[in-house]
Amino acid sequence: MNIKFEENKLTAKHFIMLRESVGLEGAELQIVKALQSGLYNVIAKDGDKVAGMGRIAGDSIMHCYVQDVIVDPQYQGNGIEKEILQLLTQYVENDLL
Repeated sequence: MNIKFEENKLTAKHFIMLRESVGLEGAELQIVKALQSGLYNVIAKDGDKVAGMGRIAGDSIMHCYVQDVIVDPQYQGNGIEKEILQLLTQYVENDLL
C-alpha cells in the first residue's frame, strides 16, 4: 500500500463510490452541488484507487467544519483517517484563521 494525498481532486464519482463502500447510497444530484460549493477536500489514493476522502464546508469567513471523512473499509485502520483529519485541520489553521 502506497497512499498519497491530493488536495481538491475529489470528484462526484469518487465521493459516490466511497459512500457506497460504507453502505451510504443516493443523493447523487446533491453531491455534485455540494462538492462545487465546498471549501476544501483531500483524497487518499492507493495507485489509481481512491481509498478515502475528507472535506471542509462552510462560509470561509466565520464558520467551517469537517463535513465528511470516509475511508473504504479495505483501508480502514491504517491511519488514513487520521492523516485526512490532520490535512483538513492544517487547511483551516493555515488558510482560514
